[in-house]
Formats: sequence, C-alpha cells, structure tokens
Amino acid sequence: DRRAAEGARAALEDIVAAGAVRLSSIGGGKYYGRVLADVEAADGTALAGALLSRDLVRPYGGGRRQSWCG
Repeated sequence: DRRAAEGARAALEDIVAAGAVRLSSIGGGKYYGRVLADVEAADGTALAGALLSRDLVRPYGGGRRQSWCG
C-alpha cells in the first residue's frame, strides 16, 4: 500500500508542479470532518480523473477499502 501511495503522490506532484490548483464544488465535512471538492491543476486537468486514468487511485463506492497488496 505504501509504494502505491508514493507512486500516486509523485504523479500528483508532477501534475500540479506547473502552479496553482483550483477547487470547485466544495462540500462540507459530512464524513469524519473531511472537506470534499473537485480539484483542477492550473492547466485545467481534473486531478481525480488523471489519477484514476493512470490506475493510481480507485473510486470509492462505500464499504471497506480494498488493499493494493493483494
């Protein structure tokens, strides 16, 4: 799991290296105090879509989180 997380973080750093990010559709912290938002890089790249398309993250549909190790 740790290697997968490090790979996703490195890809995210590459995407946003060009500058600022923009948040939209900001929602309240319904679950565990988390804030939900859509995030775009300065060039308009949707970060969630970019990470999903590279298989670096998984969509969450509820329930228990699946391990990356198995």
